Amino acid sequence: MGNHKPPSTIILFILISVASVAAVIYTPALPQIKSFFNIDSDKVSWAVNLFLLGYAVGQLIYAPLSNRFNRRHTLFCGLSLASVGAGICILSYYLQNYYVLLLGLLVTSLGSCAGLTLAFTIINDVYDAHQSRKVIPMVTLSFSIMPGLGVFVGSFLVDRFYWPVCFVFLLGYFLFVGLLVYLLPETCKRTDPNALQLSNIYGRFKEVFSSGKLWYYSLLWGFCTSIVYIFAATAPLVVITQMQVDPSVYGMFTLITSFGLLSGTLFTRLMVSLLSPVQMMISGLLIGLVGSVSFVLLSLFTVIGPWEIFCCMFFVFFGLPAIFTTASSLAAKGQNDKASASSVMTFINMGVTVALFFGVTLLPGDPERVLPEVVLVILLAIALFIFSSRYLSLGEEA
Repeated sequence: MGNHKPPSTIILFILISVASVAAVIYTPALPQIKSFFNIDSDKVSWAVNLFLLGYAVGQLIYAPLSNRFNRRHTLFCGLSLASVGAGICILSYYLQNYYVLLLGLLVTSLGSCAGLTLAFTIINDVYDAHQSRKVIPMVTLSFSIMPGLGVFVGSFLVDRFYWPVCFVFLLGYFLFVGLLVYLLPETCKRTDPNALQLSNIYGRFKEVFSSGKLWYYSLLWGFCTSIVYIFAATAPLVVITQMQVDPSVYGMFTLITSFGLLSGTLFTRLMVSLLSPVQMMISGLLIGLVGSVSFVLLSLFTVIGPWEIFCCMFFVFFGLPAIFTTASSLAAKGQNDKASASSVMTFINMGVTVALFFGVTLLPGDPERVLPEVVLVILLAIALFIFSSRYLSLGEEA
């Protein structure tokens, strides 16, 4: 550990999933949004796609900003922008304009994504790679709890009120997180007055983007993230619209997958000292494949309902933390510019998610039929990456 005061794990826990909560809290409202704006299923998917696009691109904004103005000030800027975006989303209801909602979602994603990249930047500022393998599983418990809680809250709000209330809640949430940021220590040793010069930005990002190891582990992390978001966006349309399940009941079902992520993260934390990184990722992969293969077989040979879907996905979500916490802790190892490395790492992560999510929207067939096959294909891609590591010099450290 360096000379910095350790940041609060609780605050990092909340900060790291700010955009994840914002990305999923309105997903139970997608059927209402579709009906309110009188749009088809293809257009309603834009709401998720555009948010994820902003989430990905926004990761590259905050490295130079945090190097110039420090971590805390940059976080305040991001949360302020996210608050403006939530306000635009609320305004779209009164204007009855879907494109205003899309604009609001884009602004919200560009602002809220500061939480993810700067949380990892702060961790990389303070901890070395070995220590971060212990810290990251605790912080990324947030991915297990907060998005699931966000879907649960969103389901409750949609069931009791109407879809704009999700964004009213988000606005208050962003303000709350902003207050917590005041309690974080500043971990940037010194700011760089030249950090915003284009030549400086280009040079820093060029160096980081040239790291094969960073690409390797960031892509692994991105495959895991894509499963979470594809399921979060597809499941409401399948369970609420096709299976006629009430939004509040759907919110209860999402607790199953949230518990899967939580259990998997705790498992990873317990096993981190006993297994090598590759062994950890293989164990998570095998558990995930149990759920994924079961999901495919059930969808092929029987009529499935919410219980079957979420119980199969429990095992998939249980296995993911062993992969993405290991990958994210190793991706930026050895990089001098921690902020740029964290930005590129999270950019690749979300870029993979956007690409795969967009690809899924282009596939023919009902979501209920496509979803299990997509999850299995992504897990097989993860398997290919993990088992090819022994033949790649960049994977030797694992």
